[in-house]
Amino acid sequence: MYSEEQTTLNNWDNVEFEEIGEENDVKQWKPQPNDFIIGVYTQTTHGTGKGEGYVFHTLEDQEGNEVSILGCTVLNNKLDKIEYGTLIKIIYKGYATSQRGKEYKNYAVLVAKGS
Repeated sequence: MYSEEQTTLNNWDNVEFEEIGEENDVKQWKPQPNDFIIGVYTQTTHGTGKGEGYVFHTLEDQEGNEVSILGCTVLNNKLDKIEYGTLIKIIYKGYATSQRGKEYKNYAVLVAKGS
């Protein structure tokens, strides 16, 4: 616990502060139509705070780098069927139109044979 002496502004007038940077080695995949990514499916996380409602999927690529992919209904539904640790290939097919006329992001998800 802090004493009253420690919390007075006068004691902190000459303290120097440095900003803490955000260290994040996870890269975000921002695909264009027909782009693909191959990696081991490692986790799915749900956003909190400002990101609440978002789903993020993480793959580990061949070099061991973590890559984050923003989920959407199509991708989330397909990845829900895949176990963590599985080698997969995700292909972004671009936008498609549903039978009701709504546009959505379309993905193909392939599993490595023998996985």
